[in-house]
Amino acid sequence: DITLAAQWGDQPSGTTLTYYANNGTDKTKEVSLGNNAEEQVKTIADCSFSAPDGMTFIGWVDGAGKTYSAGAKVRVDINEPNSNMLTACWAKLTAAGGEWTYDGNAHAVVASVEGATGYTIQYSVDGGSTWNSEKVPSVTNVSEGTVSVKVKATKTGYADLSAEVTLKITPATIKIVTPSASKTY
Repeated sequence: DITLAAQWGDQPSGTTLTYYANNGTDKTKEVSLGNNAEEQVKTIADCSFSAPDGMTFIGWVDGAGKTYSAGAKVRVDINEPNSNMLTACWAKLTAAGGEWTYDGNAHAVVASVEGATGYTIQYSVDGGSTWNSEKVPSVTNVSEGTVSVKVKATKTGYADLSAEVTLKITPATIKIVTPSASKTY
């Protein structure tokens, strides 16, 4: 036989889940919760946070580096304070196309993600029906016309980023110079 005896103690105090704007301000939002409570992660609108210029909200990260999207569940623990803070993550997809005078060279889309790592950049030249991350769209000849390119950056667990650009080659001006000559017949 085993005899178990209950031991009573003070109930653990509550804790807070703190959201940090991380947008160039010191703005925070605190939510008071009981220890080990589970909370649905808020949106930036719920927190009254605004995005830095040109940036997109892509999710939250806690003090231990674990990522969360708005609507996910997070558990707070008074003994693990890193789980009790969520910092907003912002990113920006920069994509550039352009118009070039014909020079015989290929001119391609240039795209990068600022503010986050691990994104895969993909391209579509058919309005978004198909996407390719291996081949960066480019143009070389005037006959290709204007090429519209959709660009998106994806990362599991984060918001997608998107942009659109165009590529175009214009005719080069050709100047023909010949020596002046005459011939008498």
